Amino acid sequence: MSFINPRLIITSVIVYAMTLSAFAQYSGGDGSGSALYAQTPTTCPLTVYPAIFAGGVDDGYGQSGITQSNCAAVVLPNIFYGGQEAGLTLASTTQSSCIPIVLPSIFTGGSEDGYTYAGITQSNCTPLVLPSIFVGGQGSTNESFQLNTACALRADFIGDTLVVCAGDSVHFTDMSNGAPTSWQWTFTGGNPASSTVQNPAAYYATPGTYSVTLSVSSLSGNNSLTKTNYITVSTPPAVSLSSIPPLCENASNYTLVEGSPAGGTYSGTGVTAGIFNPTIAGTGAHNITYTYTAAGGCTNTATASISVNPTYHFTNFYEMCAGDTYNWHGTNYTSSGVYYANYTSSKGCDSIFTLNLTVHPVYSFTQSHIMCSGDSYTWQGTNYTFPGTYTVNYTTEYGCDSNYTLNLSVRQAYAFSESHTICSGDVFSWHGSNYSSTGTYTLNFNTAGGCDSIYTLNLTVKPVYAFTDNHTMCKGESYTWQGTTYVIAGNYVEDYVTAFGCDSTYTLHLNVNDVDMGTHLINGTISADSAADAYQWLDCDNGYAVISGETFQSFTPPSNGNYAVIITQGACFDTSACTQVTSVGIASENLVGLAMYPNPSDGRFILELDQQAAIEMYNAQGSLVYQASLDKGKHTLSLILADGVYLIKAVNDQGSRTLTLVIRK
Repeated sequence: MSFINPRLIITSVIVYAMTLSAFAQYSGGDGSGSALYAQTPTTCPLTVYPAIFAGGVDDGYGQSGITQSNCAAVVLPNIFYGGQEAGLTLASTTQSSCIPIVLPSIFTGGSEDGYTYAGITQSNCTPLVLPSIFVGGQGSTNESFQLNTACALRADFIGDTLVVCAGDSVHFTDMSNGAPTSWQWTFTGGNPASSTVQNPAAYYATPGTYSVTLSVSSLSGNNSLTKTNYITVSTPPAVSLSSIPPLCENASNYTLVEGSPAGGTYSGTGVTAGIFNPTIAGTGAHNITYTYTAAGGCTNTATASISVNPTYHFTNFYEMCAGDTYNWHGTNYTSSGVYYANYTSSKGCDSIFTLNLTVHPVYSFTQSHIMCSGDSYTWQGTNYTFPGTYTVNYTTEYGCDSNYTLNLSVRQAYAFSESHTICSGDVFSWHGSNYSSTGTYTLNFNTAGGCDSIYTLNLTVKPVYAFTDNHTMCKGESYTWQGTTYVIAGNYVEDYVTAFGCDSTYTLHLNVNDVDMGTHLINGTISADSAADAYQWLDCDNGYAVISGETFQSFTPPSNGNYAVIITQGACFDTSACTQVTSVGIASENLVGLAMYPNPSDGRFILELDQQAAIEMYNAQGSLVYQASLDKGKHTLSLILADGVYLIKAVNDQGSRTLTLVIRK
């Protein structure tokens, strides 16, 4: 892209209140700049400007910053940052004391090369006017770019709307620079006619075009601005809505055309896009509003009422039996169906009568049945044994007849019966079959008329009895059974005959318990030879006194002497012979520091030795169940052992020691 007649950018620098207005650099052609930008700060803050070129072939810089507090340096943006031309990188304007303004080259590269340097001296701070950059060609610039710097007082304002209807208000906003402290507004044609509020509102009642003036003042001076013909007040249009004809509620949708002038909109219950739906609106009177907006933007409304008249629907339900007649609205009906009678109401709407007629059937049923004499036939809840014709009449749930008729015939039947008795285990032969169980047996034959000829056997099987007694006694006892006394174990039988001549046998299984009273002595511990239900150790030398707490299968006496045990097996018990113990206190004292815990144990226990020893473990039967050589110290043993009493013996060249361990899970 090329440009015709490149020129230096137009810049006016005026020492007034700070207002920056940036119009489009390119409003046509291949490049289009920012359309409008206005900033009116009152305390001279940092101002950010938009891109000079925001579109087109050339794309400008995105923002610029101007620092104006105390009239410090002004920084201008790139004129061309991209596109076919690469323009100004930075423009700096120093305004303090009104020293000369130095502008860099507008085009430093690209297809066109602009001014390299422009020097402007702003003595007396008068406005500077520079020619436009591009007046024509592919890019067309705005006529000027004005930059008013410094912080002097300057009046400005805007209205929230500039075209209103008579009776509307306009809200004004103060946009002045230089921090004014008072405001004086003048509203030609407005109410109020004047105001001292910073951001006032004025009401306009009369159509016309009106000017607005704002005067501001501060400690630094005064300034005023009048915007001529700023506010335009239009006349509201004349709007009417003629009467709308009444409708029935079941009528079709009605297009509203009664509003004038045409082109407005309708609103109200049941109204959508200028269409009135009487079904949605429902019966009754409804207000319809017509709204029209004139070309100047003013709006006016008119309202009319539309009536929706009801349609009537009456429905009758009637039920009758077949053969009956129902008269409805002057007509006789005999069949089921839906019937209608149509009328017109006083408002001209439908009045519809509907009859739902149901005709229920009348029933008649006939049955025939043949049975044999002695039988009974249950029919309709009654038992019949004689031939005949029987009738039962009912009424259906709808009150109609339901009649049932039975034709019953009875034919002769025959029955023969006999009774016999046999003993259990015998067989009775009857009609070619053998029977051995008590029961009633029947053989059925048919007569020529198809009725039963029944033979019945009542067979009674008398029992043969077999009784078995089981008895257990202790050795030395006797047992009397069926008049005989027995002292020896064995099986005994007695045979009898019942009153019906059948066997009755009694059998006795006699057991004699002989408690094993044997004991054995191992390393100072006495153990019963056999497992039993209970044990109690006795001190033979003390008149067979009970030794408290010694109720296990094995017993380790604390001192030498003679000891016996009472062994209980089931209901039998006996006392063993006395066993002499003479080894208590011999040799075992030489091995000291033997400890075992916990005791009783579930098979996991700790054994502590104060010196090395061979460990042997015996059960109550004297069998070796564990053997090991252990060093001095604490040893944890975990053994799988049956419940019972075990002897643990520690042996070394110094002697031995025996402890009793009880395993109980």
